[in-house]
Amino acid sequence: MSTTQRPANAPSHEVFAVSRRANAPQGTKARWQKIGAAWEQLGGEQLSVKLEFLPLNPAGEKVDLVIRKWKPKPATATVETTDGEG
Repeated sequence: MSTTQRPANAPSHEVFAVSRRANAPQGTKARWQKIGAAWEQLGGEQLSVKLEFLPLNPAGEKVDLVIRKWKPKPATATVETTDGEG
């Protein structure tokens, strides 16, 4: 299956754990790890979330959950990083 096509019952959103050290210097990149998926319910009024992993807070890292609308990714996609607050 192509990365640009999804089955009708596929999730509408992806769930990521975004972690960074609590005292990391400004501009330090965060680590994004996909941990689950979410489906829109009630016409988009709520999300049903299914997690494959639970994010932990190891070694003083700050961990945020980010839920993003699913977007097709090129076949050569790599792990996403960001340096801002998510």
